[in-house]
Amino acid sequence: MLPSRYDGWGAVISEAIMVGTPAVCSDRCGSAGVVRASGRGGVFAANDLDALTALLRRLMDQGSPSPDQRAALARWGRRLGAGAGADYLRAILAFSDRGGDRPAAPWMVGQEAAQCPAPSF
Repeated sequence: MLPSRYDGWGAVISEAIMVGTPAVCSDRCGSAGVVRASGRGGVFAANDLDALTALLRRLMDQGSPSPDQRAALARWGRRLGAGAGADYLRAILAFSDRGGDRPAAPWMVGQEAAQCPAPSF
């Protein structure tokens, strides 16, 4: 969980997802888009204790993810690793240099949402 009022990224979010642990962060955290794209965990409005409480209650009511769901999330999380980041940076630099299609962030490619059903809130 990263309940930031401001955080440029929040590496702990990537680290959690990469090992199959659903993450929770505020909407002021740079990695909130990753949490949303993962289909697991959740994002709440910063400074809104009621929203955080409601999100945590929903997640607790859902129970722990199964081993298969954790494995699927960890597989999805590979797109957050160093190799994916390096490839993304190279694509950004090539785009900056030569134009063409703007590169998509690795966590947005395909939008498989961790190949597991998204929680129904």
